[in-house]
Amino acid sequence: MKKLVLLITFIVLGVIVMGFYSPENRFKDANNVLNDLLSMPENGAFRELLSKAKGIAFFPNVLKAGLVLGGQYGEGFVLRKKNDLWYGPLFLKLYKVSYGPQIGAQTIGLVLLIMNDTGFAGFTKDNITLGGSVAVAAGPIGRNLSADVDYTLQAILSYSISKGFFIGFTVEGSVIKLDQEANKLFYNDAASPEEILNMVSMGTPELRKLIETLNNIQ
Repeated sequence: MKKLVLLITFIVLGVIVMGFYSPENRFKDANNVLNDLLSMPENGAFRELLSKAKGIAFFPNVLKAGLVLGGQYGEGFVLRKKNDLWYGPLFLKLYKVSYGPQIGAQTIGLVLLIMNDTGFAGFTKDNITLGGSVAVAAGPIGRNLSADVDYTLQAILSYSISKGFFIGFTVEGSVIKLDQEANKLFYNDAASPEEILNMVSMGTPELRKLIETLNNIQ
């Protein structure tokens, strides 16, 4: 059944793997998504939450498509933050199958802010469901955060953009798995997710640019 669901997902999405989504391209695209978020007028809440977050996950090019049966698929990575240092990246894949009236396709930039240790623990496992095994909520949009809400109680907050605008992209029910191929390529060994997320981020050119952008937000 699991194989059938995965097969249907890829058929619906029309995904034919023509090439490997390299780590450097993921970092570059993630930096573009982050800069798009920061260029929006009401980004104050996002900036404040990032300063409080335990980490951040990027899925820069999530493809959402459907024709009665729908699906979402994206490849990305997560970085852990501690004492103003960034650790990782741990490479990931995201997918989801959905049912009901739907037609068309769009590409979405998805950013997940991991707000507490409970949220981060899920990323060390090979199969987590957003909204199931780990709680997720839409991140607030605005120039400032509400002083009456403790957002660090949320495990994960999601932000999604398409064509330069915030959109209401539903991530509940999405499954996140480890991208074993990308992790082995980048680290050239069999490091565990826990070990990777305790490694200070390596200085590849595009990753340095992304981390510079992240640090300039603080």
